[in-house]
Amino acid sequence: MSGRHCCLWCTVTKEQMRVPLDQRGPCPLRSLDTIRDDLKKFQDNGARPSTAKEFHNVIDEPLFDIPLNQVCPPGLHISLGLFLKHFNSFEAACHILDMKIARQVGETPDGSTRNFQDAVDVFTKARKKDEEADSLDDGANLMLEHLVSVHDPEQAAIYHQTIQEHLRERDKLHQEAKSMRDKINLPKENGPLVRQLDKTLQTFRVSRQAYHGKSFVGNHVHRCCKKENIDRLMSSVVDATKTLCPDLVGEAEIITAKYYTLFRLFGTCNKQYNTAGILTEEDTEGLDSTIKAYLDYFREKFPSETVPPKMHILEDHVMPFIRKWKVGLGYLGEQGVESVHARLNSIRHNIRGLKDDLAILQSTVVTHWVQTRPGAHPS
Repeated sequence: MSGRHCCLWCTVTKEQMRVPLDQRGPCPLRSLDTIRDDLKKFQDNGARPSTAKEFHNVIDEPLFDIPLNQVCPPGLHISLGLFLKHFNSFEAACHILDMKIARQVGETPDGSTRNFQDAVDVFTKARKKDEEADSLDDGANLMLEHLVSVHDPEQAAIYHQTIQEHLRERDKLHQEAKSMRDKINLPKENGPLVRQLDKTLQTFRVSRQAYHGKSFVGNHVHRCCKKENIDRLMSSVVDATKTLCPDLVGEAEIITAKYYTLFRLFGTCNKQYNTAGILTEEDTEGLDSTIKAYLDYFREKFPSETVPPKMHILEDHVMPFIRKWKVGLGYLGEQGVESVHARLNSIRHNIRGLKDDLAILQSTVVTHWVQTRPGAHPS
């Protein structure tokens, strides 16, 4: 599901996500029955995508006939999405500091944006457009994944149309953001502090995926959330500022202190909810407190930032699931399936003597089958 009501588990709106759970209270929960009721109303009303929000954005049958309280929140993807969001925010703060450094040391050339505060405002607006574009991209990807199970030609056509609309709007927003950033004298990737972040990441073997929105993989998030590595990231910014412009060290320390706490709180949550073990009542209540502390801090210190669906899932639906099943998300979540990709890639790299893609794929799958179920393979 995507759009105004983008949560699988409840009918929360994007506007309601911004309000803390303890202030707005839980939103009405979905069920298979309510989803089918909304779908029938949507279809009876003409099945027009433009009206989907009136029916809680339900436009097709559920993929599986599984009660929603048995659907595990995607712990891995919650971690990937939220860490990337916070890192991008930190990178943006470093970019603004880069511009201040350039202004202080007189390295900013004349350009269309002469006033520094104007440059900061332009960059902030551009970043918000990028966030909106990323949200549209997430929605398009979800619909694309769902499309493979749609067999009705009319419904498939609706999906295709909506996906294309999302992608066109995404590209438009990214282009607008790029045009706005082009007016800023110092491109983000050229700033010394932003470059220093990537260098520091590489010291603990983390490389961002250049062709996937500079995102991270699960192991990278785990490494980045270690206390010693958070320390290194923050120290690298302060140390670089000392070298470049000592007058701005105080501001660098304020920025890094704020993000240090954010990453530490998030890292604690990430470790606790992604465990694959059984959780005691004490563990569960501890996690609940940790999530609240993380979200309270985020809302207090970053009031202008968006609250994405993954943050809503963490706030509203992770704890009910864990309380019901008494295990961490790593036990029932998507990590096990995701790990198969790495195993298949490893097998594929060791295949020799085959050039045909189909033969390589067949050999990879058979090898994996033999390794996982040796007794089932015919001798």
